[in-house]
This record gives sequence, structure tokens and C-alpha cells, in this order.
Amino acid sequence: MEKLRAIACDIDNTLTNKGGKLMPITKEAFEILHKQGIKIGLASGRELDKKVYNAYKDWDLSFQFDFLIGMNGGMVKDTKEDRYYCIEYMDKKLMKDILSYTLDTVNERKISITMEGDDNNYAMNITPLIISIQKRKGCEYIDATNNIDLMCSKACFKILYRSENPSDCEIIRDMIKERYGDMLQCVISSPETIEVFMSGYNKGTGLKKYCEWNNIDLKNVIAFGDSENDHEMLINSGKGICLKNGTPSTKEISDEITDYDCLEDGVGRYLMDKVINQC
Repeated sequence: MEKLRAIACDIDNTLTNKGGKLMPITKEAFEILHKQGIKIGLASGRELDKKVYNAYKDWDLSFQFDFLIGMNGGMVKDTKEDRYYCIEYMDKKLMKDILSYTLDTVNERKISITMEGDDNNYAMNITPLIISIQKRKGCEYIDATNNIDLMCSKACFKILYRSENPSDCEIIRDMIKERYGDMLQCVISSPETIEVFMSGYNKGTGLKKYCEWNNIDLKNVIAFGDSENDHEMLINSGKGICLKNGTPSTKEISDEITDYDCLEDGVGRYLMDKVINQC
């Protein structure tokens, strides 16, 4: 890498455990690199809501992140130049078709469904896993089990299938691929969650858009991630780094793997050892 200009980081299981605080060494490294003029941003599968916008405050950073990528690249916010990009919502007719097509499998295997976008807070099959997500996000899902019309009464960007059995994610992926082909993409964002959304964008395209806005070459970017929805971002960056706790497939496509996992401050230790202390 000729000159580092930007750093993009996934949040859950990369910077923090889900709902956790920023690790102390990572915080220190971010403060040092920010003062050096390096652009630092978050790249999440989540919608860009108040929680993501205010993450820097919750983590006691002295600065707002330079950019925020949300909805797996479907949302991009340049916080310094006030530039914003957002995809369109999924068509409600398509939403209903997807739910109808998968409903029997969902009920048979007790798979939960939630959606993101347009404040959609309906859920099918509210399990302890969904209840734990409610507590973490500070939200409350409305039970719409078997009620497809209610589930689709609000638009969404993506449909999330959740199960404590990881094999269920692969079953849903196979079903979606067989029926919809390249129209939809499915990414596993955690062992218990597979996300279904329109094709044509990902965290890599979101990062590319931000870099184009700011005349940054992707080869001058370091990206950190841990799972499948980070792959394009890691591949397209000058250096893609997978956390030690990342999935086998993510490690395989990455340039490097951290020596420490997320809870051991893997991102911060990497930045200190291989970026800051090498300058």
C-alpha cells in the first residue's frame, strides 16, 4: 500500500461484540489516525439509524466517523460533506411473494423473520433469539406470525431469516436462489442470520461510492470484517483484514488475519502494530 487514506470497519464481531463498547486500543488507534487525517468509517449491514449515527458518542470518540455505510452498502453517508446515497425499498409485491414462498419452511423449522427499512417492526415467530435482539436494539417487534399482509404493510430494504440452527440459513439461501436467481442476493451476516435483499449493491460498492466522492483510490484503503457480508469490501480494498474470529470463508478471501479476535481488541492491535508503529 502506497499511502493509507481511509479505514472501513464492520461493526458487529469486528469492532465490538453485538451491542458492546469500542475496544480501548481500537479507540486509541482511531484517535491517532484521525489526527493524521486518515478517513475512518463504519460499514454495517444495519440501517443507518440514530444508533449508528451516534456510535462515536456512545464509544466516547472525540470525532464523528467520516463516513457511514449501512444496509450492506445500500446506504452511504459522507458526514463531512453531507452527501448521501440510498437504494429504493423492495417492492411490496415481491416481499409478499418471498414470504409466501418460504412460509411453510419457516413454520416447519421455527425460523424467525424480521425486516429492516421504513420502521418496519413486524416479526414472524418471535423466539428467544428475537427477544434478545429486542433488548439489544431497544425496540419491540409486533407479532405478525403467518400474517403476510401485516408483515408487508410497510416497505423494507431486506428480509432477515433467523434461526439458532445455522443449517436453516443454507436452506433459505438455496430456496431463494432456485426461485429468484440473480434478482436477489443472500448473505449470512452471523451464524444465525441470513439476509435477503436486491442484487446490485454490497459493502464494497458502498465503499467505492464514498471513495469516488472523495477522490480516494481503493488501493489506499484498509477494510476490516468478519463475515460473508464483508467479502466484497475486503476484496476490493487495498488490504482486506479478517478478524481472528471471522468465518472460514472470510479468512480465505482476506489478505491478512488478525492475531487477536474482536474481544481481544483485534482491530486496534493490528492498527497499532502494523500501521501506526510502522510509520
